Amino acid sequence: MAAGPRLFSPLRTNRAVFKNRIMMTPLYLGYANPDGTVSSLLLDHYREMAASGAAAIVVEHTGVDPSGLGSPYMLRIDNARFIPGLSSLARAIQAEGALDFLKRVGESA
Repeated sequence: MAAGPRLFSPLRTNRAVFKNRIMMTPLYLGYANPDGTVSSLLLDHYREMAASGAAAIVVEHTGVDPSGLGSPYMLRIDNARFIPGLSSLARAIQAEGALDFLKRVGESA
């Protein structure tokens, strides 16, 4: 089978079914609010990316500790107050038919 048609075929793993083999890799945008919460601009961006047809969207790096932040406009998840916005982000991606993934930074192994 040629690579092209395979690109658009579903992929099944033990944990997920991807509608195709296209994935948006993480890219730092700096669209979070200055306190690290999800902004409307960030929601709009990821909603549009998910609507593009990619099977999976990997959300940009998200700080798990304030000491690891590279910018005040970086998404954060070091406190429960960030969960509602990140949940909204996940729902926006899923509503467009894509799977969502989150890249964490600053976490000890």
